Amino acid sequence: MASDTLGLKTLEHPDFVSYEPDVFDIVVIHGLYGSSHSSWTDVQWETELLSRYGTSRLSTYSYDVLDTNGGVFSRVSARDEARKLLESLVKLRSPDLKGNAIVFIAHDFGGTLLKEVTILSQNREYEDIYTSISWMVSFRPTRETIGQALTCRQVFLGCPHRGLSKVELQSACTEILMTHGRMSPAEIWNLTGPLAEWVLETNDAFAETRLSISSRIRNIISSCPDPRLRVCPVYMTTTDLAEQI
Repeated sequence: MASDTLGLKTLEHPDFVSYEPDVFDIVVIHGLYGSSHSSWTDVQWETELLSRYGTSRLSTYSYDVLDTNGGVFSRVSARDEARKLLESLVKLRSPDLKGNAIVFIAHDFGGTLLKEVTILSQNREYEDIYTSISWMVSFRPTRETIGQALTCRQVFLGCPHRGLSKVELQSACTEILMTHGRMSPAEIWNLTGPLAEWVLETNDAFAETRLSISSRIRNIISSCPDPRLRVCPVYMTTTDLAEQI
């Protein structure tokens, strides 16, 4: 993946005014299955979303899924990726926007990266981010600018919240990465061991944070009857920490 496509990329609606009280940020994080655009839809979903929520600012965060020297193949490298996202958000949000809500939308293992962001946001230097994804922030949504789904602070789409074992998670990771067609099954299997360990560790750490219960979370599960068309098995994507649809 070209380096100029990585990181936080931001789009603003023409009517966006940073100092308006109802302004909020939407941050979309792709998973292992695709990129910042291909994970979601074939059409210009960014334009559609911005046209619907005019006082929002939409950002996509992209990382190199197959970067074997970094990316998300271990908790150390995944934490580095999470810090990059946090630092980018700190730079993006002007003093006028501090304290305004952030809505995160994450797909498959991008949800685990979002959990890592949540865990790290408890550090003092990310106080604004932590406050902005907590339900305790004073957020004033209007009927015209935000729908029910986007009153949530974190939206997980097919995220692996739990697994029966490391091997089960590793198998799910391997199946997803096989779709990229750039490595052999044996190479992928060797890479996904640390990835599965990161998911298990991060899920446990996220469950212990205050934000796992104080942030408004929406968990979306695939209802597709064909298991081959799901990113992760249904059980793996369920959680007791969120409203599920």
